[in-house]
Amino acid sequence: MSNASKLLALKIVHTTIWVFYVSILVYMYYLVFLNKIDYTFWIAVFSVCLEATIVLIFGWKCPLTVYMERYVEKNEVCSDIFLPQWLAKYNKNGYSILFFLCLILAIYRITTY
Repeated sequence: MSNASKLLALKIVHTTIWVFYVSILVYMYYLVFLNKIDYTFWIAVFSVCLEATIVLIFGWKCPLTVYMERYVEKNEVCSDIFLPQWLAKYNKNGYSILFFLCLILAIYRITTY
């Protein structure tokens, strides 16, 4: 398998994982806005915290990004995922803000209802 083929396969896997975690975040907001915070909400929180721990262990990079750096000559921001460059560059920051905002809203819902 050529480096280009490996890179393409890894980009597809990486993008799929990204879509999965964005779906988790959307689901968390859905539960909070409908005030249906149950065990699935806490499983989602645990999943995101697990992902964040892994990213922190790898120096604020996804392990797939670290692995994919072997297959690219020029290390661009968006070389490891099928996202627009502006989104890939600020993805972790934006996701973190949205995650913590959702947690704050959930705590508000839990304590006021």
